Amino acid sequence: MKAIGILISPTGEEWFDAYGPMSKDKSKASLFASAAVAHGAAMNRFGRLKRGFWNCETEHEAKAEKEYRGWTNRVEEVQST
Repeated sequence: MKAIGILISPTGEEWFDAYGPMSKDKSKASLFASAAVAHGAAMNRFGRLKRGFWNCETEHEAKAEKEYRGWTNRVEEVQST
């Protein structure tokens, strides 16, 4: 089943994971192949996957991890049409 990711700030504000910047508009949410993929995308945005190889990639992960400290996520499965 397809899924969308919901990113939750430390204050509880919810955003939809979208291509590029996150969005408050559910219609702009990225539609992921599965709940696992949606969760992985959030972890990647938060800089928590640690898959970077090149120095610039590891620096970006560290910056994202600092920026998104305290953020969580949840996944919402959706009916595909």
